[in-house]
Amino acid sequence: MSKVEKRYLRSFLEAFHVKGENTAIKLLTIMERHPELGQDELSLKLYGDPRSKAFLMLKGRLFERMMEVLSLSINLENNPVVRDDHAAYVAIEIQKQLAYAALLRRRGLNDLSQEVYHKCLKQAKASGFPEHELAALVGLRNIAVSHSPTEVKAFGLKISESLRAFETDLVASEVFDTFQSYLLEAGGAYESAAEYLDNNISKVEEVLSNAYSPRGHYYHLILLISKHQAKREVDKAREALQELIDLLEGNRGIASKDRLASSYLRLAALDLQAHQFEDGYRSARLAVDTFPPKKNNVVNASTYLVFACLYRHQYEEAKQVFKSLDFFRERQRGGGSLELITYLESCMEYLMGNYRQAYDLIGDVQRVFSDKSGWNISLRIYEIMLLIDRNLQDLSSPKIETLRKHMAKYHPAPRQEAMFRFLTLLERNSFRFDAFTPEMEQILTALTEELEWSAVSPEVVRFDTWIRSHRLQIAFSILFAQDIEKINAAKSKVIPS
Repeated sequence: MSKVEKRYLRSFLEAFHVKGENTAIKLLTIMERHPELGQDELSLKLYGDPRSKAFLMLKGRLFERMMEVLSLSINLENNPVVRDDHAAYVAIEIQKQLAYAALLRRRGLNDLSQEVYHKCLKQAKASGFPEHELAALVGLRNIAVSHSPTEVKAFGLKISESLRAFETDLVASEVFDTFQSYLLEAGGAYESAAEYLDNNISKVEEVLSNAYSPRGHYYHLILLISKHQAKREVDKAREALQELIDLLEGNRGIASKDRLASSYLRLAALDLQAHQFEDGYRSARLAVDTFPPKKNNVVNASTYLVFACLYRHQYEEAKQVFKSLDFFRERQRGGGSLELITYLESCMEYLMGNYRQAYDLIGDVQRVFSDKSGWNISLRIYEIMLLIDRNLQDLSSPKIETLRKHMAKYHPAPRQEAMFRFLTLLERNSFRFDAFTPEMEQILTALTEELEWSAVSPEVVRFDTWIRSHRLQIAFSILFAQDIEKINAAKSKVIPS
């Protein structure tokens, strides 16, 4: 509870106290001063018995008062969690109003009860909450039973309509939740859930066609985006994401900062994967600015923002992003995502020509290196590139041999295999870039024109650009900037030869 909520609670407890010692306030004070104490210890302190029935009754009363305080509208409005999720606030307020309407009817105040039910109905319709709409309609129908059979029939039709919309929500949420389970089991790989999505999205589309609901539409779009991502249909996924953002921005019943920011973040990832660096920057910036500032999702969004900054050569802004994450570093929050940010900081130093600083920073990304079958191979290649750049070829050779043994245990991607093969040939060539063998020329051509380079990957320092920078004895940053310009001009996934 916040300080304000605690102050309200104390006032509440004092107002309901009649005489004698206020044990509720005493219990609250002990809990505030000694948060480490368990239930038995609190009972012992208050009543001298760790299993006191009086303590259980007191705990129950205190809990009820706490819930009453937390549900006060003024506290809901000021609570940062609810403030960032306006739909949750609206839903709670409608539920409270429904309870008020039921209470008024029980007291025989039907006119006033009807007024409150109509208010709930209007709010539920505007927010797209069919379950609350249903509750309000049932309440109004029950009042109408005693004086207007015609109204009862009309309410019956409206109730049926709300039931269908609620069924849409239930079916859509069930398909979505099952999909999330599939995704969790697969470690987040959309491809593994492609068959499930193909077989079940039609269920959501069927109920949506029978009875529209904003929440059903929201879940349908999330599933559709995931399906397109699983099939690598980038343009279709981006189109559906834009529709999702429009839906969230236009409907307060499903809108929340988290949902909107997550959509921006997903769009940023797709933009960068499609090498749409300007669009990716805008989407990532929106994601960072929309997420509540102290949530760990800010770190994830900042990762994509840094990717975009590096490809747009905005190193000063990237430095500002690194600085903005000190809050999470100081509290040791963000885990592997912060190490990924550190790795990107190393890449930025490389792009700026600071190879020593770039090398020193990769010593702080051990958690990223532990991803043996994922980022680890590319990170090892990057480390070897840095050693060669620093003229430490004697240290590069054992690193290449260690990488060879590592790759034999795992399944590298075709591009990684080509990069490793080039390094082995480069070592045999005494690390000379001025006289390539035919096979080295062939690998360079494949890396430049055939094997796809991913912008959202550990290969920020693009390997084929690195080869050409040494061969032509031109600074990497200059060639890299030219390559990015070519990508921007062609909007292609490979650099034109």
